Amino acid sequence: MVFFKNTKPFSSTTVILRLIIMISISVIVFMIFFTEAGRVKSKSTGETIVFPKTTKTTDSLIENAQKALNSRQFSKALEISSQGIRNDSTVAGLLNIQATAYASQGRYALAIESLKKITKLEPESAIAYLNLGGIYTKLGNFEQAEIYLKQA
Repeated sequence: MVFFKNTKPFSSTTVILRLIIMISISVIVFMIFFTEAGRVKSKSTGETIVFPKTTKTTDSLIENAQKALNSRQFSKALEISSQGIRNDSTVAGLLNIQATAYASQGRYALAIESLKKITKLEPESAIAYLNLGGIYTKLGNFEQAEIYLKQA
């Protein structure tokens, strides 16, 4: 096998070793990005972060939690969204479903906590600010409601 002009051909053993190395690297990369083997330390907090198995899993959790929420099964929506948040606490969709379920159960402090997490993750999220304003209005805290509604 000659790859370039004026170079010595590789032996078959060298070619086989290179193929084995390339396949091994591919398997390792696959494991890191598509299984729970992908663990890294956060530079800012020092926490160990586990990458989710796939984005399809997260999408499925969002879809199932939203279905539970739409059918007014708030406890089930909380269970599903909390499961997803345990796997990846940066998914705003799951946090929003969680906040909506908490608010629907009258657990406003927990709803506010979830919504504030969204505003930290996605400062441009108008829906999170609107929901915060709505909760503070419902609680009679009009000054705080006004602050969040202006940000929406």
